[in-house]
Amino acid sequence: MDDNKQFWERFSRHYAGFMRRSQTTYQQICKAMRPFLKRDMDVLELACGTGQLSVPLSPCVRSWEATDLFS
Repeated sequence: MDDNKQFWERFSRHYAGFMRRSQTTYQQICKAMRPFLKRDMDVLELACGTGQLSVPLSPCVRSWEATDLFS
């Protein structure tokens, strides 16, 4: 197993709590991005993590494809 995968295997049990504490920040990012999204757009999001941007912003566009290294 490579070092990157080992890191995420160890960190994953703490990740959900960390992301919950960052929820306000993600809401602010979504608010800043929303005006740039159009209903006719197709979006490709790389390194989406657990979808903190993907889930709330995907209804704003035609399609949203999200992926992450360990998806």
